[in-house]
Amino acid sequence: FKVINVRVDQGATQHVVIQFSDPLNEKQVLQGLVRVGDVQSLDIEITDNILHVYLPSKEAGTKTVRIEAGIENVLKYKLKEGLRYELLFEPIKPAIRFTNTGTILPNTDGLVMPFEAVNLNAVDIQVVRVFESNVLQFLQVNDLDGNYELRRVGKPVHSQTLRLDNMGVADLGRWNRFTLDLSKMI
Repeated sequence: FKVINVRVDQGATQHVVIQFSDPLNEKQVLQGLVRVGDVQSLDIEITDNILHVYLPSKEAGTKTVRIEAGIENVLKYKLKEGLRYELLFEPIKPAIRFTNTGTILPNTDGLVMPFEAVNLNAVDIQVVRVFESNVLQFLQVNDLDGNYELRRVGKPVHSQTLRLDNMGVADLGRWNRFTLDLSKMI
């Protein structure tokens, strides 16, 4: 029974993933057996042979992860010696993504497009209208959600920079959902 891998998962919630060779005893109390730097309150979750250690806030820089002897597997075998790992906690790279699929919008009022962003202060928006008579030509080189050779079949109808840091979001360092009212742009 040993530790196989220790890493930082920078997903939606930054946390430490500790992988063991055997499934863990889910009934054991792990408080004090796993520590991350000087962080006091950790949420620990066991999933088979993986231990997920959630920190109360996003961390940055190098932190020491201590895994103490005494952690048990399902057969009550204990980890024989304590281990220490140095992990680098990095912020999530700036990114943006759409929350749903589909790009063909009807010509009606109230067009709201949701999107998510992380570690961005602003996004540049450019709306390109593909004319109805050019839709077949657009579909020759694209799927419905494609964006190749748009200048050949459409024209830009609106450009702007949208400031995300002025939208009342407390922490831009995690994934946040924003909405864009397209009815004002089209």
